[in-house]
Amino acid sequence: MAASSGGVDWATILKPFLSVNYETSNKAELIELCSAIVKSESEILRHKDSNKNFYNHFAVLASDYISSSTSGLSASQLETVSAACRVLLKYLLSALQTASSDTNISNNQIKRYLNAVRVLCIGKGLLTTTEVTVLVDTMKGENLPQHANPTPTGNEKDVSNKQESSKTRSDLSISIFEQLTLPLRDGHTTTLDQSPSGTTSAPETSAGNDPTSEINKLFLKTNTESLQALRAGDTLVDLCLNLPSIKRAKTKVEDALAGKPFSIPTTHSEATALRNGLASNVSEINLAMSAINLPVLEPLTPSKLDKLCSLAMAVLHCAVGQATASAVLSTGTAVSPKCSNQPNQTGLKEDDLDSNAVALVEEALNMYSYIGNTIKASTRAGGHVYQNYLLAGAWVLISGLQTHLTASTSSEKNPHLRERDEKGRSPCKTRDSNSARSGLQKFQQSFGVLSVALATRALTLLSELFDDLHLEVCGGAGSIVQVEPAPLAVMGQFTALQRVSRILNAAPLNHLLFYLAIVSYRKACTLKRLHPPEGDTFSQSDSTTYYEDMIMCSSESSTDEDDDSEPILGQWFEETLAPPDTTEAKTPSTSDNVETKTSQSDRVRSIVPERGEAHGYISLATSIFVFLNKP
Repeated sequence: MAASSGGVDWATILKPFLSVNYETSNKAELIELCSAIVKSESEILRHKDSNKNFYNHFAVLASDYISSSTSGLSASQLETVSAACRVLLKYLLSALQTASSDTNISNNQIKRYLNAVRVLCIGKGLLTTTEVTVLVDTMKGENLPQHANPTPTGNEKDVSNKQESSKTRSDLSISIFEQLTLPLRDGHTTTLDQSPSGTTSAPETSAGNDPTSEINKLFLKTNTESLQALRAGDTLVDLCLNLPSIKRAKTKVEDALAGKPFSIPTTHSEATALRNGLASNVSEINLAMSAINLPVLEPLTPSKLDKLCSLAMAVLHCAVGQATASAVLSTGTAVSPKCSNQPNQTGLKEDDLDSNAVALVEEALNMYSYIGNTIKASTRAGGHVYQNYLLAGAWVLISGLQTHLTASTSSEKNPHLRERDEKGRSPCKTRDSNSARSGLQKFQQSFGVLSVALATRALTLLSELFDDLHLEVCGGAGSIVQVEPAPLAVMGQFTALQRVSRILNAAPLNHLLFYLAIVSYRKACTLKRLHPPEGDTFSQSDSTTYYEDMIMCSSESSTDEDDDSEPILGQWFEETLAPPDTTEAKTPSTSDNVETKTSQSDRVRSIVPERGEAHGYISLATSIFVFLNKP
């Protein structure tokens, strides 16, 4: 039985897919494929359920094949290829729209559809030979579209011959018209920027008059315009918001805005449950980043801005939740007497989980920055929109850190641990002071590199909001008797004072920042003492005596009696804030200088500090005091 649909012989059309190397394929085969796609548009977009899997794989393969074979196209062929790409984009967006409401579709399928859309925007195939082979083998097992073509009568043949003759003359006219108007349609191609997660970006084309370069730019530009005309931005943002982990986080944020407590794990069981879903959370946030990294966000309509703000708040909540879960579990592991007897396999699993948690926090912060930069650079979003977006991110981070701090410092200790701590204590020691010290030590112990990254980003957002408030005050806004805190509405018209007021209502900011600074500095002292770098000459007598009781898992400290007599800021911290002494500076060797610069640049580029290094903690403490000392 002939495998044909709408007059298209699919068995013949699929021949190019059997080629190992797309780039060596015949251009005639490419045009034949594109013509078949355009001719079968109705069948492709409204296919039978029995042919669904076939068209799913076909759309992915065809997108990759066309993107890999565009070099050497003529202007007369571009129209046919672009029309075929538009049909494929329609189909892929429809599949993604279905995936947003179908829980049975896996993340791998969604990723495959997104990559198919991406290759049409960058003009470069991404499928490997193995992936092509797997998809082709899968397609061979599916039913090809079947449709019996009626035999034309004599009169129909005459009409058909006339139409073919007319079509030939029309194609010639279109080719001449396209060749004459080609310079008029020239313009900069909308390409993909490289995301912080390392997604593939479009190769830059030269600005010369090379016809091949002109055709490639028009190909990419036409596909980008087709995406925008098909409202792909709304479809992809809706897809991101319907991913399970992001959808749950979005609901928790909405509950917190409605007045309910900010939901993060506070117990070991809650943290374990959240940590068990870490792999799927990372996968879904990576999918969301891949989706919004396509050139589909513009134009930024009010509804799209609201959705993007909700998406950014949701992924930040995911990051806060995973950071808190890591903190809770690290506390339980540190105080467990059996932690040293765990098998090595468990340690390897924990390392993998920690790596995934770091990847999630970094990707969430990258996504927040990417959306913010898009809003900031858009001509359709005013300055107040970007400031409202900063407020939304700062509110999530500050609320999460405050909830974590409150839960750590107010929770009761394990009964057998409390009984052990009370043995040998002086009767004059009050239980309140013991509880406060225990809470501080517990928070310091659980304050890891993920929390440092989130607190650092929160401080950056606070700085921008307060800088905007400073400009507003300098502009003479006048005296305000009562300030109504700004709601978290990205399109709202609010003053800078209203935005800052909302942050101040979310947490006692001074108390939180001082707590974070002290804990960060103490943690840095502990790490510096445990892992002293070579050549470090800072004095430990002043900077660490006060913090001897802050060593992790330490319960035998004896420095409680003279805590108040020691300085809060040690010599090392004071030297960090002080300007460098240039008179006694030593000139290091060239190799040492290069290694030092490389190490410092790597630490600066990293969002999450390296585990076990004091640099991230001391930088956070320094930044907090610099922020608090602003005039």
